[in-house]
Amino acid sequence: MTHASNCATFIPRISHDSLLAGQDVVLVVDETGDAKSSTECVGAGRQYSGAIGGVGLCQVAVHLAAVSATTKVIIDRALYLPADWAADEERREVAGVPEEVGFATKPQQALSMVTGALATGIEARWFAGDEVYCGRELRRGIRSLGLGYTVGIAATYQVTDGGGRRWEARKLINKVRPEQWMRRQTGHGTKGTREYDWAWLDVRPDDTPDENENENENENENENENENENENENENAAGAQGLIKFRRCPDRW
Repeated sequence: MTHASNCATFIPRISHDSLLAGQDVVLVVDETGDAKSSTECVGAGRQYSGAIGGVGLCQVAVHLAAVSATTKVIIDRALYLPADWAADEERREVAGVPEEVGFATKPQQALSMVTGALATGIEARWFAGDEVYCGRELRRGIRSLGLGYTVGIAATYQVTDGGGRRWEARKLINKVRPEQWMRRQTGHGTKGTREYDWAWLDVRPDDTPDENENENENENENENENENENENENENAAGAQGLIKFRRCPDRW
């Protein structure tokens, strides 16, 4: 996903339709950081950024790209304003931060941009993001927009298999049979083509409207209790299916 967004070019919205017309589009979100020497820069603070290799003084921006088989286009971006920055009226005034701009998490920024992209007429079917964007609130929002999604999760994330048994995601890999692994190219790097082995297993989704959950333990009991809670919820959610996908490096196995 970082590869997809890093290779994209920012194109003004007026050009999106012609570039993406008739193509299967995936909306990909990722953030990047720029090192700064002072906290006087809007949004600058000590925060994590993969671009600088860890925690450091930087600005972080969230980018949204539209990706197809032939096109990679950055269609929107938003500067992340940390909570301390958003609450500091003096710094906001000096830096010229508009009053209407408040604190929003990166997942909230992502959902806002995806909503805006669809409103402009971009026809996407899928959303992708890394572990930063795996929260249940965002995933529910993506489903409500009629999109499927694929997001990274922590190795310790609790998932429920088809039989109702709960697992840490990393332990569920033991259920993958050898013949289920498939080798796929994921791009090109300095050492040539990147290839990984992939496999997936069915799991019960934990973000659909018809589930009664414990938010702290991501439990999903009584799947059908609220089946008709929101008749206008998108069609994608109504027939929701969960999959957990694993990736491994071929030369390590």
